[in-house]
Amino acid sequence: MASLIVQKDAAYLMTDSGLFTPSGMLLALAPKVLAVRSQSLAIATTGSLHVGVLAPLLHSIPDWETCDQEVFVRALPGVVRSFYAGEGLDPDQLPSEVFIALYSRRMGRPMGLSFITGFPTLLQDVEPWALKPCLQALTPGVDLQAVYGRDVRLRDPSFVPWRDALPLVEAQRAVREGWGFMPDGVSAVAGEITLTTVSAAGIEYAALHTYADVEGERVAA
Repeated sequence: MASLIVQKDAAYLMTDSGLFTPSGMLLALAPKVLAVRSQSLAIATTGSLHVGVLAPLLHSIPDWETCDQEVFVRALPGVVRSFYAGEGLDPDQLPSEVFIALYSRRMGRPMGLSFITGFPTLLQDVEPWALKPCLQALTPGVDLQAVYGRDVRLRDPSFVPWRDALPLVEAQRAVREGWGFMPDGVSAVAGEITLTTVSAAGIEYAALHTYADVEGERVAA
């Protein structure tokens, strides 16, 4: 699970910590968001690429901590693509999606970007490796009217993260099909749920909730 929501004053990432086997068993629990404070951004991934793998790859970007923010961001798809090629991995067989929440130094406001490595994904009309603006992405997607029982627009003040994030996660945890790499009937949302806030003030982490999931088992109903 990884959701990106960009609002007027901040960009938010919501992530779980579950890593799963193709059979749907919980393999391990580990953070799924990477803060790059020197670049005023945070990165989350879904699918086959874990941020723990991504972190050391950033060192291949020249002057990655001090280079221009836009240069850094534009380099990210190439860094991931080179990793796939170097490891002999097929991005279509092991697809991933990368979400970037940042506070733009040039624009002076929060922004969101994303790119995919290959297919199959839910974004069949998007070219792999191409950065695109992303103001809202829910992975997995859910019906907001069903979640809240009212009209909620995620990009305006009707969505208050501290109040509304966990009900959204609960609905995403209840999704039991369409994960792609796992069989239907199991969930792929587990462990600690983290809210990452990227704003002019910096990057903040907050633990919203921790599910009592057990490694080696499928996610409880």
